[in-house]
Amino acid sequence: MAQEQDRLSITLKFGSWTLPMTVRRDEEILYRQAEKFIKERFNFYTSNYPNQNTEMYLVMTILDIALQLKR
Repeated sequence: MAQEQDRLSITLKFGSWTLPMTVRRDEEILYRQAEKFIKERFNFYTSNYPNQNTEMYLVMTILDIALQLKR
């Protein structure tokens, strides 16, 4: 029972997509920060590279984040 209390149901939102998740309560802030970071990078690419499809914006965002992690 204590383990259930340590978990929290959250929903992350990316555009029209929703991602329901169950996370550890002490990690909720990390998921919220990650959601915000992904949205910021995605919005950067949609603003700076118009007329691309959603898939291309996602690839740009993923590559950006992966490069930051590798650096």
